[in-house]
Amino acid sequence: MLQFAIIALQIIPSITVIIPAYNAEKYIQTSVQSVTNQSLQNKEIIVVNDGSTDSTKSALRKLQITYPNLIVYNLEQNKGPLFARQYGVQKSRGEYVLQLDADDSLRHQNVLQDLLAYTIQKPDILHFQHQAVKYFPNNSTQEISWWGNAQVESANSSNMLNMLVHAKIHWLIHGKLIKRTIFAQAIEQINDTRHLIYGDDEVLCVAVFSIAQSYNGVPYIGYNFNQRQDSVTGQRNQSIQTLLKVIIDYFSTRDLVQKFLPPDLFDIRNRITKDYEVNLQNLAKLKDNSIVNVCAMYKIRGIDTQSLCNDIK
Repeated sequence: MLQFAIIALQIIPSITVIIPAYNAEKYIQTSVQSVTNQSLQNKEIIVVNDGSTDSTKSALRKLQITYPNLIVYNLEQNKGPLFARQYGVQKSRGEYVLQLDADDSLRHQNVLQDLLAYTIQKPDILHFQHQAVKYFPNNSTQEISWWGNAQVESANSSNMLNMLVHAKIHWLIHGKLIKRTIFAQAIEQINDTRHLIYGDDEVLCVAVFSIAQSYNGVPYIGYNFNQRQDSVTGQRNQSIQTLLKVIIDYFSTRDLVQKFLPPDLFDIRNRITKDYEVNLQNLAKLKDNSIVNVCAMYKIRGIDTQSLCNDIK
């Protein structure tokens, strides 16, 4: 019996790293290798290729030759990072799950091993630190300060959501080891497959934090948040189509998080994001018909969009 128990412990990975990838051919090798090179042996690596139209699929095929333990799921259609992250969690087996963006990387080869040492007390969420790295067109880099690091403290279910809504804990889903069982419960409660690009982090974090019972923030820098000009955030202001998607996702995110927040915290969340809504109002002033139509649609649905629509004639 003891022998079977030991074998089971060896089979079940301690950490599953999930990498959602869409048109990530330029960076996916760096991201994957930052995980495959980890000194922790008891790990699982899952890449969800979210219907990429570039050479991401062939790049992953080549990586699988070098790293046979790399698990790749190729989605036929692009369904957005919210779906891809959830799909990866559903396929995972690790005790803890870590989300890693396809253009980011783990900071050095001992990150997972070091993080595992912080999980002795088995917190539902272990939140560690990021280092923002800015990339320039000439491929030079610069480490810069960033707002999104962990509060070095512990919390329980009574104040975790409060800390998240007040941005004492950042709402990005990466940089957090999350128990797979907690993540799976959150996904079941989200029960929504809409195509989100902007806001998937907040939806997942709010859902997870509404279920989790314990949180621990630690002073450990393990995640490189790579800021590139051609990343999703870098392209946010490039086209009317992108601006339109930002507006749609803003209201979709608000719809999705409402079910997980008590009314008082939901009101606080909306007041905190009011500045962002004003920015959307400025987009509406562009008078692009597609943006006007989306604003009108949400107004018809009864969502308070006065600050967004009051300049639309």
